[in-house]
Amino acid sequence: MHHFMGHTLKLILLFGLTLASCADSSKQDTNHNNSLIDTTLQVDTPQNKLLTAATSLTNFDTLIVDRQAAVFIEPDTFKIKKRKKEIGEENFYAGADDYLYYMNTAHEFLDSLKLTTFETKDKKYVKFVSSDKTYQVINLHKLPELWNVYFFDPSKKAKQVDMTVIDEEYKSYFK
Repeated sequence: MHHFMGHTLKLILLFGLTLASCADSSKQDTNHNNSLIDTTLQVDTPQNKLLTAATSLTNFDTLIVDRQAAVFIEPDTFKIKKRKKEIGEENFYAGADDYLYYMNTAHEFLDSLKLTTFETKDKKYVKFVSSDKTYQVINLHKLPELWNVYFFDPSKKAKQVDMTVIDEEYKSYFK
């Protein structure tokens, strides 16, 4: 029985670490996840490794932003279904087309300026970490709009911006 438990623990650990590496490789910018990898490698007992992997997995629902960037917030499948039910499919798609156009235009503009951009795919929260280590957390499920853009500079508060005038918002925030 003890051998079976040890084998099961190894499988759970392997699965958890596999998930961790899959999630890390899908991110555009993995610099802020180096400590997660280092911590996992420094721990030596199976129980501690499992604990570290489990703790790390809970952080995958939060996007951590600690540098000058734009964060593009898009709805998950659940929020899309909910909104379609509330306003009807036709109205949903009419609005979605507009949002997607402005999101794309904003992306192109910010890419041309070489500003780091993040997407919140499969995230529930965004945590903006300031230079002084204080932070703001945004619960994405509580935002009234499905599509949003936030600007962030570690020296100031994050700001939700109007994507229809992204160039003016950029000049105003990052002056």
